[in-house]
Amino acid sequence: MLNWSESFEEAIFLDSNQTEHLYPGYDAILAVEAFTAIKSDEVDAFNKLDDYQTTTKDWLFGYLSYDLKNDTEFLTSKNEDQLKFPELYFIQPKKIWLLKSDYIEAHYLRMVDDEIDSDFESILKTKITETPSQALKFSPR
Repeated sequence: MLNWSESFEEAIFLDSNQTEHLYPGYDAILAVEAFTAIKSDEVDAFNKLDDYQTTTKDWLFGYLSYDLKNDTEFLTSKNEDQLKFPELYFIQPKKIWLLKSDYIEAHYLRMVDDEIDSDFESILKTKITETPSQALKFSPR
């Protein structure tokens, strides 16, 4: 599924790492292809996210950056932003795959729900390519 998801601009894979949770859910979730999205580096990002969630009333996947703390308290950060990621980024995916134990569920938006069977066949036919691992070198900045 991960190799299949590489063809999409947006792909989010959540893995439970097979740990026991207080609220059992899924072993993994894959969400691909944004129908709508919100990106923000602006003040009031949490209210914009709330408005976005209220409008979509659907699954949302994304992240909140550490620097959003500045939006909740009178704090500032002077750290260099080398990644240039938005402080907040969420998508409403067109396609979601939920994996649990011995079954898979597909949740697609109506506009693409006719693609479930062909996507499943594509997933099954996707070749798994192994990339040789390379040693990573880290250095403090």
